[in-house]
Amino acid sequence: MSAFDVINYNPKRMLFLVHREDILKGAEATFRKLVKNKNKTTGFLTGTRKDLGSDYLFSTIQSMNNNLESFKADEFEYVIIDEAVILRLS
Repeated sequence: MSAFDVINYNPKRMLFLVHREDILKGAEATFRKLVKNKNKTTGFLTGTRKDLGSDYLFSTIQSMNNNLESFKADEFEYVIIDEAVILRLS
């Protein structure tokens, strides 16, 4: 669903955040398949990869937190947070 919204919005830079690294590859593959803009690059920000200049960056929340100083506050026009967790206070 989010890939179709990205197609319509066509941001210069997009950030896709997830809580687990194994979700990233599938999400990136889906975006590459659906967003057929050859001018857009995709990349990863993980413990082992730092494709910081990618147009569409797929990152774990932990990796982004550890590399926040590498980005300006307005770096990304579009941010997707997958599987947001809601904490309940009791």
